[in-house]
Amino acid sequence: MQGLLTSRPVYALTAGPDPLRSTLEPLPMPDRKPSAAPPAEPSAKAPALAGWTAAVVTAWTVAGVGEVLLTLGTCVTPSWPWLLAELTLFVVFGLVVARTQPAGWRSGLAMPGALIILIATWRAGLLVSWAQGASYVLGPVVLIAALRVFHALTHRLPPLIPAVLLSFVGVIVGRFITLTGEKVALPVSQLTEDLTRPLQALKSAPDGPGGPPIIVVSIDTLRADAARDTQTWAWFEQHGATWTAAQSTASWTVPAMGSIWTGLLPADHGAGDLPVGFASLKPADTGVLTLAEQAREQGYQTAAFVVNPFVSTSLGFRRGFDTWLNPDEAAAQPLTLLGERWPLPGRDGKVMVDHALDWLEDAPDDSFLLWVHLFDPHLPYTHVPDDHPALVVKHPKQVRRGKIETTEALKEAVKEAYHTEVAYSDAVLQPLLAALEARGFHERGVIVFLSDHGEELWEHGDFEHGHSHHKEVTEVPLALVAPCVEAGARRGVASLQDVAPTLRSLAGIAALPVGPQGIDLCKPIPQDRIALAAGNLYGPTEASVRTLTEKVIETRPKKGTPRAKLYDLAIDPGETKGTRPDAAHHLALAASEMKTAADGQNTAPVADDLLCELGYIDCPEQQQ
Repeated sequence: MQGLLTSRPVYALTAGPDPLRSTLEPLPMPDRKPSAAPPAEPSAKAPALAGWTAAVVTAWTVAGVGEVLLTLGTCVTPSWPWLLAELTLFVVFGLVVARTQPAGWRSGLAMPGALIILIATWRAGLLVSWAQGASYVLGPVVLIAALRVFHALTHRLPPLIPAVLLSFVGVIVGRFITLTGEKVALPVSQLTEDLTRPLQALKSAPDGPGGPPIIVVSIDTLRADAARDTQTWAWFEQHGATWTAAQSTASWTVPAMGSIWTGLLPADHGAGDLPVGFASLKPADTGVLTLAEQAREQGYQTAAFVVNPFVSTSLGFRRGFDTWLNPDEAAAQPLTLLGERWPLPGRDGKVMVDHALDWLEDAPDDSFLLWVHLFDPHLPYTHVPDDHPALVVKHPKQVRRGKIETTEALKEAVKEAYHTEVAYSDAVLQPLLAALEARGFHERGVIVFLSDHGEELWEHGDFEHGHSHHKEVTEVPLALVAPCVEAGARRGVASLQDVAPTLRSLAGIAALPVGPQGIDLCKPIPQDRIALAAGNLYGPTEASVRTLTEKVIETRPKKGTPRAKLYDLAIDPGETKGTRPDAAHHLALAASEMKTAADGQNTAPVADDLLCELGYIDCPEQQQ
């Protein structure tokens, strides 16, 4: 009976559409059978937690790897143990954060990138003193707000994607902050170079045209007489031709370097000083092509390891070089966790020579152009003791203005410091010369040694360079090792304007369509050759012309009539007894006809802080 009752449906009286009528509706009966437990579902918590841990560790690892790669691309890098220690610390931090932070929140993924940005900002000195303390409070607040926005945008994505993205962004922003803090003239351009360098390294070099290897070795601010006392000069005397009468085309770096790499005079190549700023080399479409541009177009591999904020990308000297390293552009990247771990400043000559030697290890036997430019003899002197008395002349304009008393003791100290720096550059070049000789480049290649200008040490009552066309500033060392010349001294007045035409001839490269250009040093120099120079950085503009026996310096003040002095080099090699030349004198006419400035169409940015640091321009505190 009970079974029959339970099997029957139970009906309930319900109201229908018509309130006077009612219908019977069956009620649902409870299931009296014992229900089976639902099957157990596998827990998703463990895999999710493992995936989150992997994402956090990936974020820290990517940040560490990115930082190390950027550090390797700069001028001076820590040793491998420090780099491995830095990367290990990033991975360890990632493991600790993954174990201690709740899963799912994007702050764990953003932490390494944010750490790199914050430390880069503090180290770069971009924050004024009052903002540094506030940044410790405002920084986390801004970070939390940004993370909330980022979490809302990415919470549906797999955590590995924002992990990699955030770390890359942190590394890139941190590098840009470092470049900005180091006052790099073109930080965006340098950042692009840093980011694309690993891709460039993967490219295989094309086969060259079989031309001779070309190596240009230059030392900034090296006087001709100082060069002749070096081991480097002795090496070139043994292996190649040397000129004791060699003239720069200007009294300072930019116009002189423009002449070295184009074969043109300063007014023709355009690089120099303008009333509105500094001018770069004229564009290639005007016919001003550098030797490096032409060599690369012909299939040469090109590389330059140079020091000087004026020898820069913005002024055009990078044009044509596949590999380019200038410490004033490729600012060193400190390690985020371990800090700066390099033994030498980036401008040190040994650093540049080491980079050149590393590049040479993989260089082909022919069809490459390598330029190494050292800076050590230039102010400020960095290889003398910190208490050396010569260091007070760090800003030469202060010397000229009489704010630093130039006693005889100070003059002797400066001369000693200068020659100490020359000796240092000479010493660090010896491994490079040995490497060139070991590869046989001194027998089948082309090697040039030169300086852009010299340095006055009070021979004419002044100091430094960029202000005078007397011999201590405009005479330079010049030597050439090539199959076309025999070892020994050569007669005739050579010029820095001759370097590019000589190298073009040896490499089978066409001359420029503009001129006038220098001459080929493989051929004898005409005994009546006139070498020309134009332009100063400080003081009145000057132009100078010289032969083996005579020299004229014409000074052109901003107001007044130009005045010229003639020097008889046969009886007055020190240029101390100038006389007024006749207006019809051929050297006086040549000097008066020279243009001394570019036309101003190619003004370029140069980092003022770096120029101030090196004494080229006044620092803000000196302008008061």
